[in-house]
Amino acid sequence: MLLVVGAIGGEIYLGYTLKKENSALREVIEKTQADLQVTQSTFNTLQEEQQRKLESITDALKKVDKESKSRLSDLEEEVKNVNIKSGDFSAILEDVFPGVVSIATDVGRGSGTIITNDGFIVTNDHVIKDARVIQVVNYGKKMYAAQLIGTHAQYDIAVLKINGTFNKLNFADSNKVRVGERVVAVGNPAGLGFSVTEGIISQVERIIGPKDPPMIQTDVPINPGNSGGPLVNINGNIVGINRLKVSGFESLGFAIPSNIVKPIVEEIMQRDI
Repeated sequence: MLLVVGAIGGEIYLGYTLKKENSALREVIEKTQADLQVTQSTFNTLQEEQQRKLESITDALKKVDKESKSRLSDLEEEVKNVNIKSGDFSAILEDVFPGVVSIATDVGRGSGTIITNDGFIVTNDHVIKDARVIQVVNYGKKMYAAQLIGTHAQYDIAVLKINGTFNKLNFADSNKVRVGERVVAVGNPAGLGFSVTEGIISQVERIIGPKDPPMIQTDVPINPGNSGGPLVNINGNIVGINRLKVSGFESLGFAIPSNIVKPIVEEIMQRDI
């Protein structure tokens, strides 16, 4: 409550002074707030610019990393191609071995080729014929019990199944195979484990017997135990399934062409569905 007695002038003066000071304070506050807004706006602008620069640098680094990986992949492929052209199959065999298995039964041994990621295997019928127990060992030395899905006795083809997830090999078009083309046979000769023999295609559409399919002739050594393993081209794809060699002759092996094997195998696999 204001005292008015003898102090009217003082109060008026005092009230005037307070209003004046409040006005000055408001001006300072308003100016400070304006300065703060300008500072905040400047800070936001700088922050946005820094963010854009950071994103630009990040994008540039990702691009460089992607280009470097792409170039490295191209160089690795070039080295692989150079090795293959020079007769060195080592580059593709790293991808082929995981798709090949060793087969052991109570009546004999052989090889097989994984053709699906869920464990379907093609081999020769004579490898598993009359077997009561079939065991498969992959390149990682893990053993599996195999189930016989079906056979095509005339063409000496059998399909097995093991449970799991695996690396598979793909079929090539055997109609495109040419005499003189370099190939390798991968398998389990003499029960020694995974081995590779190299050679060329000697001839195509060879007829061995009246009931046999036309086969690929190769000078790749096909030894006991190689039966059922893949004959692969320079791309690591299956051109044939190794079947037999002619006794008494050197470098005279035969494989069932992939274009004959593939539809028979697919038909047998359909029976299991």
